[in-house]
Amino acid sequence: MMSHLNHRVFLTLVMFVTLSISSCNQQPAAPSRDAKVNGTVTLNGKPVGPFTVNLMSFMHGNIASAQVSKEGAFQVDGEVPAGEYSFYLTGPEQGRAPSGIAQKYFSDTSTDQRFHLQAGENVITMNLK
Repeated sequence: MMSHLNHRVFLTLVMFVTLSISSCNQQPAAPSRDAKVNGTVTLNGKPVGPFTVNLMSFMHGNIASAQVSKEGAFQVDGEVPAGEYSFYLTGPEQGRAPSGIAQKYFSDTSTDQRFHLQAGENVITMNLK
């Protein structure tokens, strides 16, 4: 027969195992999408385009992209989760950087264009050099 103390330890252990198993089956909550993003891409201070600008979240991977006009303007449709992002370009020809623009801006791992997006409006200037 179990002593009163052993019985309490046994019940606590059963509750812990039950809670642990039930929490393993839960999916992580989707990140809230509460940051709006628009901006301009410039080369040495002058607007450039057309491209696609891509947002790579350090927490969630590729989140969004937006078309950049000839005037360098872009706007991401909808909202993205707030947080840290790398901004990098693709196009107009995959794998080739247009004349005068460094290849590093066409890769999520080499770009130096990093921004912290907050809930609400975010106006970004990607100043390429």
